[in-house]
Amino acid sequence: MLLRLAGQWGLDGIATGHYARLVGVPPRLHRARAEDKDQSYVLARVDPQVLESAHFPLGELDKAEVRARAKRAGLEVHGRAESQEICFIPDNDHRRFLSERLEHRPGPICDLNGRQIGHHAGVHRFTIGQRKGLGIAAAQPLYVVAIRGQDNAVIVGPAAVLEVRELEVRDITWHEPALLEQPLRVQIRSTGRPVAAEVLAWEGDGLRLGLRGSERAAAPGQTAVIYHEDQVVCGGVIVSSWSGLRPS
Repeated sequence: MLLRLAGQWGLDGIATGHYARLVGVPPRLHRARAEDKDQSYVLARVDPQVLESAHFPLGELDKAEVRARAKRAGLEVHGRAESQEICFIPDNDHRRFLSERLEHRPGPICDLNGRQIGHHAGVHRFTIGQRKGLGIAAAQPLYVVAIRGQDNAVIVGPAAVLEVRELEVRDITWHEPALLEQPLRVQIRSTGRPVAAEVLAWEGDGLRLGLRGSERAAAPGQTAVIYHEDQVVCGGVIVSSWSGLRPS
């Protein structure tokens, strides 16, 4: 929408406050200089042609310098506390927000063997890797390892099941596919850090990645972004993952 407005107004492009960098001609997406603020992960599924009309002036700066410049410019935001919350849920109560808008569909909580060990009030209350709020007493800590849509079941198991070693990624936005032959890293959540990876298979719009080590709680539907050094190679959607231990 912003780009359409820019075109209507005769502007060359738009500038946003994302912490990311565009390098080269044509511009290619890179991580920000401030590693702890980097937002290239959330931009990786934007079409590279769209990014050609974008500018990220914060990409070379850290947060302290941004605040200092805002203060010198007389902007009140220079002293505002940082927030990672969703802007339209100011109290950060995601469960309440969803409960008020979704149909309540209770279902079973099952262990890895398919045995029902509890029940829940709706799968929207859970996320892969969640431990708290399960309402189950067990001899060992249990985590949500899968959410099964066909019977509305939440599957729980030990932490080892969450340690993922392979990913399948589809619906890919390509930025620089030629770099797939170079050393790679993959990031699977916005607050995570890239981990070393390699391409095991590349078929059409799908990649199968092997992780050199493991990554925790890579859930279907999450974005996976592949990097070579600081450059974004591609970004897509995780459709499946493997740890060696399979949830039912």
